[in-house]
Amino acid sequence: MEDRIITYGGQAVIEGVMMRGQKAYAIAMRAPDGSIAIHTQKLANVYRSGITKIPFLRGSILLWDALGLGMNALTISANTQTGEDEKLEGPALYLTLGLSLTLGIGLFFLLPAGLGGLAEHYLGWSPWLNNLVEGVLRLVFLIAYIWGISFMPM
Repeated sequence: MEDRIITYGGQAVIEGVMMRGQKAYAIAMRAPDGSIAIHTQKLANVYRSGITKIPFLRGSILLWDALGLGMNALTISANTQTGEDEKLEGPALYLTLGLSLTLGIGLFFLLPAGLGGLAEHYLGWSPWLNNLVEGVLRLVFLIAYIWGISFMPM
């Protein structure tokens, strides 16, 4: 029996879904007028190259490419939702992605780790208690974030 790599997958996008096959991917999303918009595109040649046979490189390169494919699908669906007038692309897109990533890492990883480290250093807490405090802070920040965005208009 031949060992075959699974080449199908997908992810949710704004008001739709993206599905990836062996040679192409397709995005089906609901347009603002209520119709279903479909976008298809061929995959990069990296999916069919010999590099996908080398274990460590295969994982690294295809993971990076899957991240790019997912971000591309989310951008296409976001641009479909905004209509013809507003498109998020170029420097505005990269600035938005960079700020979002920075805010997410800072709020959910660095801030709890910093507060836990300060508590460990100045209050003399054990490392175990430090990890517990970090986990609780991350959970509190996540719940507060979800609560805060629930007030955003749709």
